[in-house]
Amino acid sequence: MYTLKELIQKLAEGCAGSIPITQGFVLITAISMETAIATVILSRVKKYRANRWVNIVSGASHTVFVAWSLIGDPVSLF
Repeated sequence: MYTLKELIQKLAEGCAGSIPITQGFVLITAISMETAIATVILSRVKKYRANRWVNIVSGASHTVFVAWSLIGDPVSLF
C-alpha cells in the first residue's frame, strides 16, 4: 500500500497503481462514467423494453470493468 506522498508521486509520474495513465486509459474511464450518467437520462426517455436492455448492457459492462480493475498487484480494496 502506498503512502499519500508516494501515491501523489506515482500519479505525477503518470501511473495509477501499476497501470500507466495513457490517453486510451482516460478515454475508456470517461466512457465508462458517461454510460452510467446516460442510463439515468435514458430511463426517463426510453420505453420500458428498450430501457431494460440498456440497463442490462450497461450494468454488465460496468461489472466487467470493475472485475477487471480488481486484477493487479497489489489488489486494492477500495
